[in-house]
Amino acid sequence: AARKETVRPPAAAETDVNLADGDWATALRQHVARTVAAWSQPAAWAGTTHMGGPTEMPAPLVTCTDDAAPLGYPLSAGNAFDALDAGRGQSFEDEQQRYRVWREIEDRVKALRETSATSEVKELAQLVRKNIAKDEDVSTANCLDDLAQFLSEPNLPSDARAVYVNLRLDLLHRTHWPESPVDPGISVGDNDEAVEAEIDAAEKNPALKSFHDYFDFCRIGLVAGKRIEVKSDVPSAKEPDGTTYHSRDFAKIEKVTRDFLAKYPRSHKREAAMFILARSIYSQSCPYILCADVQPTKSEFDRSEIIQKTHRVEAFDRNRVMRALDDYDREFPNGRYTADVRDMRAASLWRIGQWGKALDLTLAQLADKVSGDLLREAETRLANIFAELANVEHRPQVLEAMRARPDCIPYLAAYVGAATNDRAHPLRYLQRYLSDQLHFKIPAPPPAESVAAN
Repeated sequence: AARKETVRPPAAAETDVNLADGDWATALRQHVARTVAAWSQPAAWAGTTHMGGPTEMPAPLVTCTDDAAPLGYPLSAGNAFDALDAGRGQSFEDEQQRYRVWREIEDRVKALRETSATSEVKELAQLVRKNIAKDEDVSTANCLDDLAQFLSEPNLPSDARAVYVNLRLDLLHRTHWPESPVDPGISVGDNDEAVEAEIDAAEKNPALKSFHDYFDFCRIGLVAGKRIEVKSDVPSAKEPDGTTYHSRDFAKIEKVTRDFLAKYPRSHKREAAMFILARSIYSQSCPYILCADVQPTKSEFDRSEIIQKTHRVEAFDRNRVMRALDDYDREFPNGRYTADVRDMRAASLWRIGQWGKALDLTLAQLADKVSGDLLREAETRLANIFAELANVEHRPQVLEAMRARPDCIPYLAAYVGAATNDRAHPLRYLQRYLSDQLHFKIPAPPPAESVAAN
């Protein structure tokens, strides 16, 4: 099957084969060695193959879900690293407290439409940053950071405060995630056109002429917050012309952000714009993993299979992506978005096969005690770096990188331990080999949950 060959059965029926004939033990050992070698080749997992009969089936026999599809990784970490993250988990009481805090935040954010003291906005911004745990929380944090920055501008006209606070909260309503804990409502029509008209009206106010960069940055927010349907080149039974998924128009985001930076080279919003530019460039070539169903053939023994397929909006250009990340780091070496830029850099290094550098940045991310999505990104990437050990072409370089970085060994041990109860785990048949090579004891596996599916 790994060599894509159709093999004639040794007999008409399995009962006609004498499995104990001759030196069966030696034959079995040789057969196992041939099987491991064959399935260690990357080509074995591509295309279609035969499983003991004439019917073609998908080669990548990997369970496929779309939980981590937007992250661009083919494998997830599952719960392999739970024991190492025990101190970062939340108890039921912690969850209840988080709920109460975010209810308080939402009430206070809504009240800003009536009274928006700079001290209150700054205090709220700090409180939100302290309690970010998911992507859904970030839009509120960005809104409050922006408001705090605007309200701190010198010589702020008296009517500017109310105009911008209402506009920015309306923008938050239009762009917040569905599961976001804060929705401030909206003071105009509930559509992007109404908010766009609100921005136009503010820019026509002569008293606000000095703050047009803030208003144009709100336009970027409208574009960045709009969800679109992306049609991929991956067919499925329901969508034979190409599976669709929801994303953002990153190409348009890149364009409007470049226009902003050219128009306002000295804006106080420059750092945020530089980050948005870097993220939009990274996201355009970040692979999106789709779970596509492969249709059965006419054979009565066939059944549909779900396999992973990858779609990119544009081809991965390492120089283009790294240049955007370098530009941000060069201008803002200890900036507000440094951790996010490091995460994108580590993912890019993994994609180009620079295992050592990818490990360095990922381990540093974990050492910084990150939480929420930055933690999930780091652990997912670590699992995918470890999974490269199943590739015989990459294995020597990955082993060398790991030997030089002993801090990764506890994570590798936990990931290898998870293979004990996971038949689809990429390292299931390398457990003993890796423990011998890197001198670690295979721990007891965590509660059963597949780590081989994204």
